Amino acid sequence: IFYYTGLLPDLATMRDRATTRGRQILYGILALGWRGAAWQWRPYKSVYLIMAAIMAPMVVSVHSVVGLDFAGGLTPGWHLTQFPPYFFFGAVISGIALVILLTIPIRRAYRLQTIITEHHLNALGKIMLTGSLMLGFAYVWEAFGPYYSSEVAERTMFEARAFGLYAPLFWTTIALNIALPQLLWWPAVRINEAMLALISIAIIIGMWCERFVIVVTSLHRNHIPSEWGNYAPTLWDWATFAGSIGLFLTLFFIALRVVPIVPLAEMRELIRDETPR
Repeated sequence: IFYYTGLLPDLATMRDRATTRGRQILYGILALGWRGAAWQWRPYKSVYLIMAAIMAPMVVSVHSVVGLDFAGGLTPGWHLTQFPPYFFFGAVISGIALVILLTIPIRRAYRLQTIITEHHLNALGKIMLTGSLMLGFAYVWEAFGPYYSSEVAERTMFEARAFGLYAPLFWTTIALNIALPQLLWWPAVRINEAMLALISIAIIIGMWCERFVIVVTSLHRNHIPSEWGNYAPTLWDWATFAGSIGLFLTLFFIALRVVPIVPLAEMRELIRDETPR
């Protein structure tokens, strides 16, 4: 709803510029009668500001609730009070990495260098570095907890995670999510498209490894040794994974064709504010 509300002025622009009757009807329905009148802009900006204020805590709560779902169980490796912030930190770094990974090719393909500038890339790089540091703190906390609590099952699970069958995935997670993003301390790296894309890809792979480690290794070694076992993804697991990526990219490319890449209303407002009077 928040995204759709922000699109209303642009959908009205698309309606007015449509060259076919079908597009005029489609964008006219989506624009909800927007005409850009002053009496529409005043409540629109108020509503949009309120929705933005609501979205900030909502983002935190959504990922915290997912963490609480895990923390509420008794499974070793899940029964941790740190999981709500842990999942939020992961959402920050993975979300920014995906935004960067999608932004860079779009910036190149549509020649948006004057709109999406190095200033924006630098800011995204700083946020990604901050997310990596927060996630690193969560990893240290996760390793410290089992030994501080003296819980045998938790300690056994963590040692299996770090030194057992799935240890390569565990250390790959550390390397890709924590070690590699430290390159972002250098400003030249933060504005280099190739380096940003490389680090973003690494973080997305690292976050996938992290989720795999959290789910599989915790069930791999639980309270009852007779239930211990190993897991290997099947063809259908990989097919579901590939299908999810394909569905996301399909919807994303459709969105690129249907709605403006850059918010037109905001661009007009910026031009108006920066034009000498």
